[in-house]
Amino acid sequence: MLLAPIATPGAPTPAMPRLQTLRNRARLAPTTPSKPPLPIHFDPPQASSTPPRNQESPSFLRPSPSPGSDRSLRGGSILSWEQLASEASRTIPVDELGTLLSDMAAPFQPDPLSPMHTGNGGSMHLGVHMPSSPTLSAFNSPSGYGSISQVLLPNVTPSPAPPSRFSQRQSKDTEGPGVDTAIATLLRLQLSSAENTAKERLIRLQELEEELHNLKQMRAHETEVLSQQVSILESQLKTSLESRERSEGEQSAYTASLEEKLRHAQLQHDQAVHEAAENAYKHSNASWQSTLESRSRKMNAMCVASLAAREWRGVQEQCMNELDVLAADRETLNLLLGELDLARRNMTMV
Repeated sequence: MLLAPIATPGAPTPAMPRLQTLRNRARLAPTTPSKPPLPIHFDPPQASSTPPRNQESPSFLRPSPSPGSDRSLRGGSILSWEQLASEASRTIPVDELGTLLSDMAAPFQPDPLSPMHTGNGGSMHLGVHMPSSPTLSAFNSPSGYGSISQVLLPNVTPSPAPPSRFSQRQSKDTEGPGVDTAIATLLRLQLSSAENTAKERLIRLQELEEELHNLKQMRAHETEVLSQQVSILESQLKTSLESRERSEGEQSAYTASLEEKLRHAQLQHDQAVHEAAENAYKHSNASWQSTLESRSRKMNAMCVASLAAREWRGVQEQCMNELDVLAADRETLNLLLGELDLARRNMTMV
């Protein structure tokens, strides 16, 4: 449907343009190719009205590439269909191409459809500054060309001379081919604009992919930092548990020393009782000699026994006090163990 005004329906379908994905993600500043001055020919307008068939397009009709550009960034300039088809990427469907062309405003002002000045003074403006010479009236109908590249960039050298009366008389005869050429130029501009929009969207998509990649890397870095902090907290908790185990070992050693002291005191008490009994027996045997001596000895034995009993009671009370202290230490230890279990449960819940 798009090629109906400029190509016959029975002709083979030309190759559609392909867009190539940009490898360089850096956005380059758009550059406008410099247009060299048109050569001046002194041929009459009749000589330039017929386009040559077997010659290549003149070099000054094609934009010169910028020094810093490559083949993937030439979509902004006006290229031929053959160069666009050579850079294969993906084929644009017909419906999508029609949507892109219909969504864009036409870069021209509605004036009389004539590529050159008419008798009423009307002219066609394509949104760009075009001099009065060369005129588009010298272009022949594009339906006679063999390829679309010749339609977009015809192999004709326009005459720089101002339009003469002969060309004005032929404007009525060449009005139809001029309209076809204008439509081809309009489609070429719209296609270039659509390519620029698609490339800008592709660059924006690549920038979003880079931002997503950076966010993923930042997330991974934060996860690594959190894992390091958790490992540090685990090492600190392990150190605190080891210190508590050491304190518990010291308390058990102190309890063992107290028990050893109690055992030693018990042995001393038994030895004292045994010695007191022996002394009492000796004194009782010696009491037969004298009543006074026996009474005195008995009193001495009773005094020794009472002193031993008092010492035993003191030792017993001291042992009971130590046992109370041990019981309190055990309760404190149980409380610490309970707090430790609670802390472990909280850590497992977290």
